[in-house]
Amino acid sequence: MEWTGVQAIDAAQVWQAVDVLESDRASELSVDALDELNELVNHCRVEQYERLSVDGSTGANPKCLEFQRHFEEHKYRFFAASGSNQSSKTVTVGGLCFCKHLRDKAENGDVYWVISQTWDTMRDIPHKTMWEFLPKSMFPKNISYSPRYGFGLIPTLLLTLPDGRGTCEIWFRNEEQDIKVFESARINGAWWTECRREQIFDSLQPRMVARRGWLLMDYIPVEAWHKFRIRIPAETGSNTIYHMRYAMKDNEQNLAPNAIAEARENMTEREARVRIDGEDGSEFGIVYMEFDPKRHVIEPFPIPPEWPRFRCFDYGYRAPSACLWVTVAPDDFTVPESENWSRPLIPNQERLCIYREYYLHGQTVPQIAGSIKAMSEGEQYRGDIIADPSLWNQRAGPGTSLADEFYKVGMKMVKAPRTQKDGLHAQVAKVRLWFENDKILMFNTVPNCIREHQTWRYKEDKDGNAPGNEPFEDGNDHAPDSLRYLLNTNPTHHKPSVTLRNYAA
Repeated sequence: MEWTGVQAIDAAQVWQAVDVLESDRASELSVDALDELNELVNHCRVEQYERLSVDGSTGANPKCLEFQRHFEEHKYRFFAASGSNQSSKTVTVGGLCFCKHLRDKAENGDVYWVISQTWDTMRDIPHKTMWEFLPKSMFPKNISYSPRYGFGLIPTLLLTLPDGRGTCEIWFRNEEQDIKVFESARINGAWWTECRREQIFDSLQPRMVARRGWLLMDYIPVEAWHKFRIRIPAETGSNTIYHMRYAMKDNEQNLAPNAIAEARENMTEREARVRIDGEDGSEFGIVYMEFDPKRHVIEPFPIPPEWPRFRCFDYGYRAPSACLWVTVAPDDFTVPESENWSRPLIPNQERLCIYREYYLHGQTVPQIAGSIKAMSEGEQYRGDIIADPSLWNQRAGPGTSLADEFYKVGMKMVKAPRTQKDGLHAQVAKVRLWFENDKILMFNTVPNCIREHQTWRYKEDKDGNAPGNEPFEDGNDHAPDSLRYLLNTNPTHHKPSVTLRNYAA
C-alpha cells in the first residue's frame, strides 16, 4: 500500500488497513508491511472513526458523521453537541471535527483556542483527544502525552502541519481563569469542551470576527443558557448555530452490555434524563420548576371584552423594565386544546392569562410610560398598574420618588403588597402552587416572560450550596416579579368587594 501523505488517504484505505491488522492475515505480512500499515493507522485515527461502529468496533454512529458533515460545510459559526455522558459527543467534536480540521485544513499562522473547565479536564479530554487523533509528527519532539500530566501546564502548543503547510498555534484556556484572558487575540477557531461559563461564550464571539472563525462546543446541558442561547435558537431557524443532541443510547454499540440500564438504576429520574437521555437539565435550581412551557404556554385566543384586565410592573434601567398585561378567565372557560398536553388541564377554576408584555432596558420614565400607555390603548383595566413598592422609596430627585415621576407622565400605579424577607418565600410559593394547579397560562407572544420563568434560579455558591442570605439570583426575575406583585393581590374574574387604594388617591 503506497502512502504519500495525509491528503492522499481516504477512509476506505484506513479501514482496509485496520481490518488487515485485526485479522489473522497480519501474521503473514512482512515487518515492513506491518510497519507501513501501523504508520497509516496511527496517522489517520480520524478515518478509523469515520466508519460506522458495529458490535463495539472502532467507529462512529450516524449522528457523529452528520455533525461532522455540517461542520465541514461551515454554513454556521457555532457548532454545539449537547447530551449525556458516554454519548460520543466529545469524540465527534474533538476528534472528527477539531483534530481533522487541524490536520487537513489549518493554514500557516492560524491560531486556535482549546478551552476546558479546569486544567485537570484539559489533561483528560482535549490533551488526550489531540494526542490520539493527530499524527504524532505534528507535535514538537519535546512533547508527549501522559495520563497523569497530559502535555503539562503549557499555555500554547506549536503544531507542524502535514504536507509542508507550515505551523499553527494552539492556546490552552480554562474556565477558572479571569475573563480577561478570553478578551484578547484573533482566532481562527476554538474547541470548548464541557462548557459551563456563559461569560466566556460572550467574550469569544468578538475574537472570531476578524478571521471569520468558528466555535465547536460539547457539553452536558445543565445550564439555562445552553437551552436559551444554543438549542432553542438552533431549533427555531438560527443561521449561525448548529446543534445536535446526543443520548447514551446513540453510543450503545460501544458500551458494555446492559450498561445503560445499570446506570439508570443508580440515578434519580431527573438525573437520568440528563446524563443518560441527554435532555435539558437547565431546570436544576430553577425557582418555578412547576412551570411547564408545553403545558402552560398556549396559542393566543380572542379575549372577551367583559373579562377583567390587569397590568403589573417591575422597573429597571440597566436591567429591563417588565410590564405584563393579564386577564382572568372565569371558571367555566374551556382552554383551547393543545397537542402538547399529556393530560387535560385541571378544570372548573379561574385562570390567569398573560397576554402581552413590555420588556426593555435603558429607557427613561417618560419613554416607559409612553410605551405602556400606547400598548394599553383601547382597553379598560380593573384598577391602576400594580408596581414594585420600592418605587415609592427610590429617589428620582430632591423630595420626589420614581413613583412620583411616573405619575407626572400619566402612569398611575398602586403599591403591590410589601415583601419582607420571609414574605418573599411565601409569595413565591403561592406562584408555584398556581402553576402546579394549572391556574396560570401564558400566550406564546410573551417570550421574555416565558423565558424568565424557566431561568430564574435559587442562588448557589461554587459548590452548589444555597447561601444563608438572599435566596434568589438577581437576574431573570423581572417578569416573575411583575407577576408575583399581581398574584399577591388575589386577582379574580369577579370583582371583589374591597379594592386596593391607588397611588393617585
